[in-house]
Amino acid sequence: LFELAWYLRGMERVLMDLAENKDFAHAYFDKLLGWIETAGRKLVSLGVDVIFIGDDVGAQNRMLISPAAFREFLKPRYARLFEEWKRLNPNVKIAFHSDGYLYPIIADLVEIGLDILNPVQPKSMDPARVKRDFGHRLTLWGTVDIQEVLPFGTPEDVAEEVKLRLRTVG
Repeated sequence: LFELAWYLRGMERVLMDLAENKDFAHAYFDKLLGWIETAGRKLVSLGVDVIFIGDDVGAQNRMLISPAAFREFLKPRYARLFEEWKRLNPNVKIAFHSDGYLYPIIADLVEIGLDILNPVQPKSMDPARVKRDFGHRLTLWGTVDIQEVLPFGTPEDVAEEVKLRLRTVG
């Protein structure tokens, strides 16, 4: 939803809308929401097990938008999507992708019905903390360092990273 908005309108304009043109931003997100909701309904009707949706709202060590902006503009719309799709099939799982740091909104995502969080980047968030705080209600997909260890590490580095994640989040 957020990415679609700025793909179409430009990041700077969308960020300015969130701050200075809120009525327009709400109407704009609602327009985009209709397309996403229809696509998700189609997927559910086809019998998918998991709907994988994403919005990169996290940067390396902070969010791209404030948690307050997420809660005002995105959370209610994601809640509507998740509720609709799970109403159609209570067994469908919702997976959400966002790179980077999004710890401040994980509880919000869980609250509205998120089942799976991807990728939980160790350079941005501590996977063990995320597991400790949310692992009883949320499946973590990823947690292995894809920024340094996988692309640049030795086979031994990769093995150690995987063992660490098995011990701390498995």
